[in-house]
Amino acid sequence: MKGSGELRAFIDGFLGSVPGAFIVLDKEWRLVYLNSDALRLFTGNNESLIGRPLEEVYPRRFSHLISPQTIRGLLEGKENTDDRYSNDFRKWFRISAYSTDSGIFIRLEDITLEKAANRSRIINQFSVDRAGDMILWFKPNGHIIYANETSSKSLKFDRRELASMMVTDIDPSFTDNKWAAFVEDLRTRDSVVYESSLRASNRSFIQVEVSWNYMVYYGEEYLIASARDITERKRAEKALRESEEKYRVLVENVNDIVWQIDEKFVYTYISPQIYDAWGYTPEEVVGKTPMDFMPPDEAEQVSKSLEDVARKRDKLFMYENQHIRKDGRIMYMEVSGQPIIDENGVYRGYRGVARDITERKHTEVALQKSEASLARAQFLAHIGNWSWDLGTNELEYSDECYRLLGYKPGEIKPVPFDFFTSHIHPDDKGSFFNAIRESIQDVKPFSIDFRLVKPDGTIVYMHDDGEVQYDAWGKPVRMFGTVQDITEHKRAEEALRESEEKFRKFFDIPLIGAAITSPEKRFILVNDKLCEMFGYSREELLKTSWDKITSPEDMPRNLDAFKRLMSGEIDTYTFEKRFIHKNGSIVYVLLSVECIRREDGTVDYLISNYNDITKRKHAEIALQEAKNQAEIYLDLMGHDINNLNQIALGYLELANDQLKDDKVRELISKPVEVITSSSNLIENVRKLQKSRTHGLRIEAIDLNDVLSRLKTHYSKVPDKEVHIELTSSPNAFIMANGLINDVFSNLIINAIKHSNNAKPVNICIRLERVTGVKELIKVAIEDNGPGIPDEIKNKLFTRFQRGNTKATGKGLGLYLVKTLLDDFHGKVWAEDRVQGDYTRGSRFVVTLPAVEK
Repeated sequence: MKGSGELRAFIDGFLGSVPGAFIVLDKEWRLVYLNSDALRLFTGNNESLIGRPLEEVYPRRFSHLISPQTIRGLLEGKENTDDRYSNDFRKWFRISAYSTDSGIFIRLEDITLEKAANRSRIINQFSVDRAGDMILWFKPNGHIIYANETSSKSLKFDRRELASMMVTDIDPSFTDNKWAAFVEDLRTRDSVVYESSLRASNRSFIQVEVSWNYMVYYGEEYLIASARDITERKRAEKALRESEEKYRVLVENVNDIVWQIDEKFVYTYISPQIYDAWGYTPEEVVGKTPMDFMPPDEAEQVSKSLEDVARKRDKLFMYENQHIRKDGRIMYMEVSGQPIIDENGVYRGYRGVARDITERKHTEVALQKSEASLARAQFLAHIGNWSWDLGTNELEYSDECYRLLGYKPGEIKPVPFDFFTSHIHPDDKGSFFNAIRESIQDVKPFSIDFRLVKPDGTIVYMHDDGEVQYDAWGKPVRMFGTVQDITEHKRAEEALRESEEKFRKFFDIPLIGAAITSPEKRFILVNDKLCEMFGYSREELLKTSWDKITSPEDMPRNLDAFKRLMSGEIDTYTFEKRFIHKNGSIVYVLLSVECIRREDGTVDYLISNYNDITKRKHAEIALQEAKNQAEIYLDLMGHDINNLNQIALGYLELANDQLKDDKVRELISKPVEVITSSSNLIENVRKLQKSRTHGLRIEAIDLNDVLSRLKTHYSKVPDKEVHIELTSSPNAFIMANGLINDVFSNLIINAIKHSNNAKPVNICIRLERVTGVKELIKVAIEDNGPGIPDEIKNKLFTRFQRGNTKATGKGLGLYLVKTLLDDFHGKVWAEDRVQGDYTRGSRFVVTLPAVEK
């Protein structure tokens, strides 16, 4: 170029359309050319700037972009470009400067978007590389093209190793064919999530949850896998399942009933033990309230108490109430529970346990009835009982308690608690009060020995056992217990500790056999009774072991219990077993074994008691043989004798048909009645035996059908005019067996047999369903016979008891009725057809539990 004009013309034609700010200087650093983007950086128009030195006209606020110093730095540096940020434009610019023979070319290119893209790429790359999950990129052929740091650490491969591996190298579940099918499926679905296991370099496996995504980028297909290590989660899930299973097994195997109710007192859960306790399945109980299974008065009281407890969010503690079993029996339950509060603090109901205390309640009633006997026993044993009212702080003493303290019975009433404690020896008061306090705080019984100072100054030793009684809200209201004078016992204990010889004498008391044995089963110490029991001398027993004289049939069970004891699973065991006497005979023994352990838990020695029950066993065997013999006799009577009766009846009836003389025929009819009665008696005995041995299957039976058949049968009795009226009732099903026919047959026969022969027999049978605490089927059988006096009614159903009648029989019919109805959980009684006038006929009433069919 020969001049700046020519240079400018060349630049306008060549660079006019290139984006970015372009500035051209001549060799003297004068402006030759500025495009429109460059003009925005300067002050002035194009004509005023062209030809002027850059040093004069460049904007000073952009000195870091286009000052002469900046441009020289670029021209003199190794790189002719530099990226710089402008605060004014809030943009990044890439500055380029090149020097040629024609001049100096300067370009400012806006690279803000490029910088932002690079920054995002770096951030994303950092995030992926440092992600907590394993991230791997695959090509459709299964080749790994990228793996982040977590993948490398988890799988224990170098990242370069992973980049040279295939998917089948880390996921053995894939074969080439399966991978191809998976890729095809992922192309369709775009994303897939599943659980799998990845193989690490040490051949171990890592359980993972894999999320796959399919992507196409610039025409290239990629499969991206994000794998999360779920090993700990799986362990937690397994531990949770095991914990739930243990809880389920625990709940289903404890004796107590585990229950849960919601805020409306409706059962949401009940453990399977409810069936043994109440006779209901869990499914029959869930959805109902506790009050649905209680007597009405009890249900009303419990409902009020529960509402009060729930309102206060109090605990239920040893709360006693009555329940009705499915079979109608009343039982007593002891209930404890606590409120359920969810994570938001909202009350959701109660959860707890219930225990059947029916037997305990019956025992308490029996104890109340025997207070006189108890007082006598306490006097003889020097044991007194007491009760302490925590509200009034007053004690109630039995007579013997007064005597133990040195007072006359009833001499001081009421007895202040402080009065009693004033008699405790000063050195023992601290431990006594601690025992009382711990019993109340820890909800547990207490047992303590202490010294008591009587009014005359005599010091005696006492043993006191007691426990706390709480109300329905868990508040202690009373303590009760027993106190015994153990002065002599204490002296005996002291003497026992002082003398090993006295221990030997105690060990050799000739009541039961006793021995101390080693963990190797050998006898260490035996008493005389044991030697006598087995026929060996002491020296002979000390040279052998108990397994050598145990009956082989009992060894497996004995060894199993012994192994459990040695392993620490149990500390005692008791069962019956057989030993072999020196003379070869069998000795039956009730064996009780307890181990004494060292501080490290290993067994030091074992103490065994041997109670000889040989005579009892022989008696049991003899009793069983006698029972078997009796059953043979019963079968003989029921089968062979009955057959003989039938043959005799046949001959008598044949003779009766051949005879013409009415008087002779009447004489023959008498033995016929006797033999028929004998056969009926045998049949009744056989039925009783079947009932007692549960020989017949129980099923649902419709009493309408039973009574209808009996009405038809007994309306045609020979030599009797019998009228039977039957009032039926729908859905009259009960649980019974075929012997239910005999119940009502006996009652109808009874009405016919005891009727007045001079007038017709009128029998009315009414069948109805009665609704109350439980559903019942009621059958009333009325007759117009001579009736039953009141003094006879209560005796009718006892064995061989008959009313005032001329009818023949052995009195087993009504006893059979009562026995069978007992087995069917039913009841029967007799009453006057017309109340207050027994002479106008009888009414027999039968009730049986109803069932749905």
